[in-house]
Amino acid sequence: VPVPKVEQREAGAVTGLAPVSLGSESMRRMGYVSSSAQRSRLDRTVRLPARIVADPTRVRPIISRVDGFVTSLHVWSAGQRVSRGQPLMGIYSLGILSIQQQYLNSSPAYGGKRFYPPSTRTQPEAVEGATEGVDRSKLRLKDWDFSDEQIARIERTGSAEDTLEMASPVSGYITSYTVVLGQKVAPGDPLLTITDLSRVWAEVDVFEREVPLLKEGLPVVLEL
Repeated sequence: VPVPKVEQREAGAVTGLAPVSLGSESMRRMGYVSSSAQRSRLDRTVRLPARIVADPTRVRPIISRVDGFVTSLHVWSAGQRVSRGQPLMGIYSLGILSIQQQYLNSSPAYGGKRFYPPSTRTQPEAVEGATEGVDRSKLRLKDWDFSDEQIARIERTGSAEDTLEMASPVSGYITSYTVVLGQKVAPGDPLLTITDLSRVWAEVDVFEREVPLLKEGLPVVLEL
């Protein structure tokens, strides 16, 4: 806003105030900078505290789905890295025998063949029904955390096993560990948590007064 010269002269006559003249060296030491008024863009840097946390979509809790006892452990503490398919622990449970027997009974290689007489086994709809029965039983085993290796072993030997060998469903790091050898477990009991840390989030605390300054797409520099 332009200031009329008359107002500038009157400003020096205010009681208790006196004009001060500064040399160029004095202004340089003070960091005083002046320029002509002009239209320009004002950029502001907002510094905010942040925390590095796990991506919640990559956190996988491992829980017990059976009643039984932990008879073996292949991982021992939080912080340990595991790979997909790596054995975690063995849980002894008699409750898993019946579901395995259902799978064997539905398999044509074992008990399943008695449900389809020779005169019907060659018919497409009969073969399709037998295949669907095996697939459903296999999915039930997977829902109970049976690994592909254990299912293949059960099918190869034709006998049910009383120990569930739990394998890691993902690769990552153990970030929570609550199981001990010999522990009694029940369905729903948390055993450990595996977190994939290949991608993490930065949770930022924003002060209310600075919320209007933040828009999607602004560049962010993260300093650790």
